[in-house]
Amino acid sequence: MTMPQGTTTRCLLCGSDVQQHHPAQPGYRLGSTFEIHHCAACDTSFAHPMEVDSAIYDAIYAHPDEISGYDRYAKYARSVLEVADPLALLADSEDVYWSIRACVEQLEPGARILEVGSGLGYMTYALLKAGYNVTGMDISKVAVENAKARYGPHYQEADLAEWSVQKAGEFDMVLMAELIEHIPDPLAFLRMAAKLLRPGGRLVVTTPNKSHYPKWMLWESDPPPVHLWWFSEASMKVFARELGLGIAFVDFTPFNRDHGAQPLARIHMPGLPTQGAKLDEQNRPLAPEALLRAERARRPRLYPLRKFQRSAVRRFQSLREWIRPTPPGRSSASLCAVLTKPE
Repeated sequence: MTMPQGTTTRCLLCGSDVQQHHPAQPGYRLGSTFEIHHCAACDTSFAHPMEVDSAIYDAIYAHPDEISGYDRYAKYARSVLEVADPLALLADSEDVYWSIRACVEQLEPGARILEVGSGLGYMTYALLKAGYNVTGMDISKVAVENAKARYGPHYQEADLAEWSVQKAGEFDMVLMAELIEHIPDPLAFLRMAAKLLRPGGRLVVTTPNKSHYPKWMLWESDPPPVHLWWFSEASMKVFARELGLGIAFVDFTPFNRDHGAQPLARIHMPGLPTQGAKLDEQNRPLAPEALLRAERARRPRLYPLRKFQRSAVRRFQSLREWIRPTPPGRSSASLCAVLTKPE
């Protein structure tokens, strides 16, 4: 049911009252729209309706090189086979993979790792090449078969609910890279994953980081229903409390120091979406020209002036950092939470 602007509903994560802010977030498929709700209590944004469209994922996996955002994943899947140290390649490419390497480096030799939602398979492969005892698991038969064909027999087609019973307590670490924002009920999903951990085991979760952006920005993430949630550090603390797990956050200061300041968010105004559709009505990738037209249509008034202002601010910041270097911050556009099971 669609709710009128300004009505309240309950946060699907913490249960607090939330305010709907904009009802017309473009969906991943052209012509679809979603409501975006934000909970100030746990700093979480989520989409309504909360639904998964398997046809969209089929289209993404069929055309990864043609879809902005997923094209880099296809590139990583190829490039890890061309280097001696694929984990170093990934860690140097993105904050997400850097944080995963930082977490696995703390494990004892022989520790068992499970990557849930292994997808194209390149992270599992990179960890294997680095000497870790890791298995990739995905619910998609196609994804598992493709990963096996490319990287070897290190992947399992399985359902997390079944494994949480069959393999309870068998793993020292469970990895979920950029996964929970796709899940309609992430708390139940994480609860199943936690059952796989031995006492003292760690659940490592990465996801786009709402805490990194201004409070008024409600959705700077893939359009629904591909991403259904946008989580913050406060969101992750709710998960930890509900699951009875300890929590810590990876400090991205070393990554930020070595890789420089991250790009500023797209020029944006409160209540205006930053991203639009990536597929047409028949689930075909939109041409670059169509994406550019849609981007122009979403731009706020006086866009050229705002763009010039933003560029000037960025140049000033760069000059200030050159004259008097600013220590890099611990935050990043990606969040990596380490949830620890009690001993």
